[in-house]
Amino acid sequence: MEKIKKFINKHDLLFIIIIMVIFNIIWIRTSILESMDEIWNFQNLYKIHQSNYIYEKDINIIITPLFFIIGEVFIKIFGANFFAFSIYSSVINVATVSIIFLIFKELKMNSKTRITLTIGLFFMINTIFFGNNANYNLLALLWCLISILIGIKNKNKKIKFYNVIQGVLCFFVLFTKQNIGVFFLLGITVGDLIEKESIRVKMKNIFTKYFVIGILGSIFLIYLFTTKTWNNFVFYILSGLGEFTKNFKMSINTKYNEIGITVAGIIFLIIGLKNKMFSDMQKKYIYFLTPIAICMLGIMYPIFNVYHKTIACIISIILAAYTIITLFHFENSEWFYKILCMGSIILSLSYIDGVYINLCSQTITLNDTANPLYGIRIEKSDYEKIIKIDNYILEKEKQGINVIMIYEKSGMYMLPIRHFNGKFDCFNNGNLGKDGANGVIEEIKQMKNAEILIVKDDDDVFWQEPKEVREYIKENLKNIGEIEEFSIYATKMEGE
Repeated sequence: MEKIKKFINKHDLLFIIIIMVIFNIIWIRTSILESMDEIWNFQNLYKIHQSNYIYEKDINIIITPLFFIIGEVFIKIFGANFFAFSIYSSVINVATVSIIFLIFKELKMNSKTRITLTIGLFFMINTIFFGNNANYNLLALLWCLISILIGIKNKNKKIKFYNVIQGVLCFFVLFTKQNIGVFFLLGITVGDLIEKESIRVKMKNIFTKYFVIGILGSIFLIYLFTTKTWNNFVFYILSGLGEFTKNFKMSINTKYNEIGITVAGIIFLIIGLKNKMFSDMQKKYIYFLTPIAICMLGIMYPIFNVYHKTIACIISIILAAYTIITLFHFENSEWFYKILCMGSIILSLSYIDGVYINLCSQTITLNDTANPLYGIRIEKSDYEKIIKIDNYILEKEKQGINVIMIYEKSGMYMLPIRHFNGKFDCFNNGNLGKDGANGVIEEIKQMKNAEILIVKDDDDVFWQEPKEVREYIKENLKNIGEIEEFSIYATKMEGE
């Protein structure tokens, strides 16, 4: 046992990586495809890869495109299927947790503390790793954490070209998810302003970062103008955010664990600073992390739910953990580790419970490598519905009728038969173009030889689906039948 402990202490980063890889493999092999985000993201990535679609023109995404650019590399290497997408997800997950571990290491926490803290934090926030599979929010967070790691390293020992490196990383965040990038850059900028440096040095540091961002951003702007996608980009990235939150209702069941820890951390931080309980180096870490942690809380807008709240609070949790452990010298307390280990075990129960439930479900694993959904586990009943509806769609195609499905999980039906319908594939407020729902209604008015499938029960309609379009279809198109939980509406035929 002592030899194992010595090995773990000596190779603690390797230990964390191995543990995270194991957790990810277990989840990939047992998880059931359910989340809408992972379907939309993979479907968009697949369309970009297979059809040479142009970002912001042929794909109605409302984020900056670095997530999809990197994702395309993965599916080129590992295959254009969901299994490759899961590998992409695992790399992001393992890298994110590993960087959190290295941040604790740079904050001078001992091996035992950083290992137990990292594992405990992983189980506490595991919903962001396994709730949506590969996701742009988590990739943006990864860039933020790498930037923070380098920032703390720079406090310990000056890094050459530090501001240039930080400028590149801030651009990566902005280029992955624009609103996360804005809040993170704001935090970095405030951190520069409160540094104990001359005004000249502060301005130089800030200017260098923004100059690098500007240079890299101008390259992207040239791409937008040459592909004639500038107008679409501006709408989707900026104007679309307001539409995106339409119909959203915050759940009163949202958990507040992370916010509670954040508030506790702020209270102890104020107490510690007011009573001069931190060393000069500890204060440097705190002054660097605090503005970033506070600004990142803005990520909770525009959708305040468990997922976005957790993403927003991660840096605050890291700061809170560091503050409390440092303030009360918990690293010297054996009972602290026992409580931390017990807490990690309790938090792991949600992960274990999720794996157990998935294993007990009646599922089918798709093993056909030619199927874009290769590698997923899916409920048997869902699989049977997909086969039935896909056969219906293919039969209608033979008759010259195009079938469109308005459903948050339409990708599960359309991907196996490579049947795509532009903006209808991700049919959410904010994703519909500059004319929004009214533009879609006008498009439907012009349709010929088409059938539209919508969810029968109004109570089962996804909250982001534009209600105006649904109402127009029900009131103006002809209801010709039902298939599974969908009503079928027909447009006019050619010549009518």
